[in-house]
Amino acid sequence: MFVQVNTTREESKSGLRAVARVEPLVARCAALGLRVDGLMTIGPTSTDPAGTAAAFAALARMGTSLGLPSLSMGMTNDLDLALEHGATHVRIGSALFGTRPQRSGRIG
Repeated sequence: MFVQVNTTREESKSGLRAVARVEPLVARCAALGLRVDGLMTIGPTSTDPAGTAAAFAALARMGTSLGLPSLSMGMTNDLDLALEHGATHVRIGSALFGTRPQRSGRIG
């Protein structure tokens, strides 16, 4: 299991925004018998490499401080930065299947 951390603090992304809540959540999961393998994040919506690197570096520091072996971060467009910051899992669906069609925002 991975705990998602919103390292960019963007409203459009899920995960814990408060870094101080990550360690207690990981500890609570362990107390409940759940195995936390690592942390995950999604880089910023902007394509600014510095912002992406900062988000990935923050997650890597958290993972190291908690002794977690796995980091899931990076997608097709920021794969190289994710690997540079220690990603063990990446999401590369666009590279394999192409870009998703734009959704109209309406269901049905």
